[in-house]
Amino acid sequence: MAAPPGAWLVQGRLLRRDRTFHTWKGRQVYMDKDVILFFNSRGVKRSENHRVNPTGAVSTNLGSLMAPATTHRCVDIQISLFESPKPHGFLLRVRDDKIFLAAENEARRDAWVDALVAHWGAVLDKASVNISTDRTLLHQPRNALLEAGKLGPMLEPLSAVQFPATLRATGDVLVGVGPFVRRVRWADEPILAVALYLDAPEARSLLASFQDRSLESLVEDQAFYTQLMRAPVRKTFVFSCRKRLSRTGIVAALHDEVRPRIGAAVGELEQLTTFVDKSLRKGESMICTLLAAPGLLDFHFKGLSHPCIAAPALCRALQGLFFDSNSIQLSAKSGLVARLPYLWGETTPTLPPVAATDDDADDEDDDDDDDDDDDDSARGPTANAGLAFGPLIDPDSDQLFPGALPDGAVLLGTWSSTEVPAQVGVYSVGLYVDPAKASAHLLRFKGLSFGSVAADPDFSVAFATGGFLKRLAIVHSQPIATAALCRVLATLLASAHLLDDPTSLHDAFAPLPPHLEEGDLLLLSIHADGAFTVGIGADDTTNALPVAAQAALGTAIQSLFYGYNTQDVAARARLMQRLPYLLDHAKADSAHTYHDEIAMLKENYDRLTPANRVKVGYLMVYNKRRKMMLRWSRRWCRLDGIVLSLFSSKHRVKPRDALVLSGCRVEDLSTDDDMRLELRKLGTVCVVVGITPPGGDPLILRVDSAYDGNEWLEVLREAATLRQRLLAPARERLVLKQQWAHVDAA
Repeated sequence: MAAPPGAWLVQGRLLRRDRTFHTWKGRQVYMDKDVILFFNSRGVKRSENHRVNPTGAVSTNLGSLMAPATTHRCVDIQISLFESPKPHGFLLRVRDDKIFLAAENEARRDAWVDALVAHWGAVLDKASVNISTDRTLLHQPRNALLEAGKLGPMLEPLSAVQFPATLRATGDVLVGVGPFVRRVRWADEPILAVALYLDAPEARSLLASFQDRSLESLVEDQAFYTQLMRAPVRKTFVFSCRKRLSRTGIVAALHDEVRPRIGAAVGELEQLTTFVDKSLRKGESMICTLLAAPGLLDFHFKGLSHPCIAAPALCRALQGLFFDSNSIQLSAKSGLVARLPYLWGETTPTLPPVAATDDDADDEDDDDDDDDDDDDSARGPTANAGLAFGPLIDPDSDQLFPGALPDGAVLLGTWSSTEVPAQVGVYSVGLYVDPAKASAHLLRFKGLSFGSVAADPDFSVAFATGGFLKRLAIVHSQPIATAALCRVLATLLASAHLLDDPTSLHDAFAPLPPHLEEGDLLLLSIHADGAFTVGIGADDTTNALPVAAQAALGTAIQSLFYGYNTQDVAARARLMQRLPYLLDHAKADSAHTYHDEIAMLKENYDRLTPANRVKVGYLMVYNKRRKMMLRWSRRWCRLDGIVLSLFSSKHRVKPRDALVLSGCRVEDLSTDDDMRLELRKLGTVCVVVGITPPGGDPLILRVDSAYDGNEWLEVLREAATLRQRLLAPARERLVLKQQWAHVDAA
């Protein structure tokens, strides 16, 4: 029975991850010494988790009982902390049941963790590694100092295991990460991810002789590694895995790599392996701490601490495993010291290159392309969005728009209008937005082409009412009076029945200079709070308009240029042409999940025309030329209208290959004789699709599901029947009109 309201040990609001769709939902949580209750926002109990049943069996879900616990009715409860995909999160393991929770801040998380440790007997993982794909962790800020809390976590690229910046137990800081490989015959197989933590103040003083050295010179100097191994400073090696690793595999790896270095002190290694009594599951860790006192080793396995042992030979062998001159751990040897120059706050340390993380590492023909892709994927999604958005030249007016404004707003697209009075002339419009807040607000439209976005009625409302900065930059091809431009805008708004009284617009333009020179950027800004301002360049003018009048004026301006009342429908698509590129760089958070993205793609796919449809998914690409390697390569495929793009993975920005489907022959090759031989090796029911361009080699794709395969075959055939359009509809009609005019004149 639940405790009375005053008897709860801890209570508050937490985010809990759904088991099926991995979405995060807010829950009101109450905990006492025996049970944790979860309620939704309407006060309905959604689930409960028990520490120990009255019968002595452990119940992790309502109505489901597990095997009896130990004689003391203790439950195997473990806690590990994480900062991604949600900050201030922690994973609660009760036997084989995993509960992902996230608190509002670090203090609230510590309160829950302390209560679970004190009253439920939970074991806190001192390393608390996490499985993540945040590539921004590979780069660190300049002028940083290697101290607790100054630098963030690091990601081991091959296993995608994220290590925290500091160890909560000792305060040691993270120096570097790398893979731990086991040599099997002639191949090196990465089986674990390893991280090195140091006592920063002690290491800073003991390694002061290397203060002025660059990282490149350190990793090439064996004397540096020798001094690092001999330095009497506390060193902690944290081993973790992405997939389950059995006890036999752990012991075999330690024997293969450590025993040849330990000499006659084999008993020290045997004593260590007796502490490894279970397998390592995904995200669990094994910690070896070499204390400052020579020869003392502290060992933690899956959060449990074991007695400190005196093993000088083992301490030397564990370090030599990575840092000796004959070490086979080449990636880890350089990666484990990647942050060492930050001990003294080096200005521009250069991190060593990391191994490529392509899904198809055996594809030797595309190694150079993969290197370029890795550089792009390692960049932050929004920190350098302005750099990725270069300037645009409007095709109608040849007016140049900068890719980003001084305040960080980035350019999405341009548009020009010629249907204006002669005294005003041709004017061009560029749309700028705040990249970070726009991405967060519009993330549910991620994965759609700009044609699909422009045709979506929900998008227009979401964009116009979004709480982020929007700037419309108006540029003229000739000098113009500010009052004349204001009158034109007032006329356009009145004709569209968007603004009855132009007084508010004239008041907003009043502080501006009387004339605008050629090339001046007149910025109509709609701020996140709904305020409307007008300025030239980066200077916003203030106006005395009421808040309601500013909001109405901002809504009318947006509706005129890219909203429901726009006169030129093509203007909306042209002003939004870079929006899919912006959303592709955005990171998913609480407003968006992968399940929501797929649902949105399917919903838009059914109601859009074939030219604007988007379909994505992983397919297998056939390479007949391969003899010694697998002939099938896994690729993330995106069909955008008539263009089929193939990426190494869904996180890549640049495609490895692209094919225009217009005029191609698409056929089902599942019954082809050659393909039947290949499919017979797989043992599964697959659909093979062949795409043959005119005069080119066929592209063969495999879908490992009959339902998905038939769907891909249908949409590819529809795309192949569409003709290729090289120009926008308006420009295409203009070219045809000019061609017929020349024919008539002749």
